Amino acid sequence: GILFTCFLANLAVYSISSFRWGYTTNHLIGEKITSYAKYFSYFISSRFFGQYISQAGGDFMVKPGLLKQINGISLKYGLTSVVIEKLFDISLIGILLVPSFLYLFAIVNELSALIIVLTITLLFLLLLLFQTSRIIRIILGIFSIGLKVLKKIPLLKRLVKGNTESNFKSIEHLEIIQRGVILNIFSLSVLRFLILILRLYLLNASLELGIPLPLLIAGIPIAQLTLALALTPGSLGFLEGGWYGILTIGGIGEIERSAFLIGQRVYWSIFIGIIFLVTYISFGFTNLINTRQKDL
Repeated sequence: GILFTCFLANLAVYSISSFRWGYTTNHLIGEKITSYAKYFSYFISSRFFGQYISQAGGDFMVKPGLLKQINGISLKYGLTSVVIEKLFDISLIGILLVPSFLYLFAIVNELSALIIVLTITLLFLLLLLFQTSRIIRIILGIFSIGLKVLKKIPLLKRLVKGNTESNFKSIEHLEIIQRGVILNIFSLSVLRFLILILRLYLLNASLELGIPLPLLIAGIPIAQLTLALALTPGSLGFLEGGWYGILTIGGIGEIERSAFLIGQRVYWSIFIGIIFLVTYISFGFTNLINTRQKDL
């Protein structure tokens, strides 16, 4: 029962992530491109193939590629929507990273770490509310730097070819700069983080490892940072290395550490495979029914 609930939590993480990406893309373009169910299928495809190329490759190749191939959306906008949501993830990681390290190294207790997180989050929200244009300029600046980096990666060079910095100056007047849209994207990022906590808690409970919940919460932003830097298939080695260091600092035994790392890799691989399979079987039946209705 716990394992099935963990599966549902994993499904919720993917649902929120795909909705956030679709929401960002729609507001970037200025219209609804496709249904959120289709966005979900594109997102699941990126996660599934990210197990064999890399998570970065799945995000920056599969999602924009499917938008272009199926919906005719230019790679410029597909890439931009992915980068914008990633920047909000990085912002949230930045908010949580310092208190996480302070807690892991026993410099502050749980309550003090929570107060620091709430204070930094409040300051960031105030910045979003009253310095919206500055946030957009920062996003565009970071995006331009990221684009230049992507062009140096052989796997991604062809994908971003021709998308120079000047191509993205038009973003400044689009709906993505509206304050409400930015706050919604950030809120979805926070909700996604909370479900990530639930997912890891349920994984820990299903394996009966007894890892303290505060340690799992403190470890998530560090693990997410290692994922952002990973270029191996399925982030293999990066994710495990990040969590191994976190659990070691937290005083978790070798057996529990190994069980958590192996269990996490096995569970996520199975979950992604099941969700990918069910998603495309569902779309197959839906397309079959629609085709027969048209024939009738």
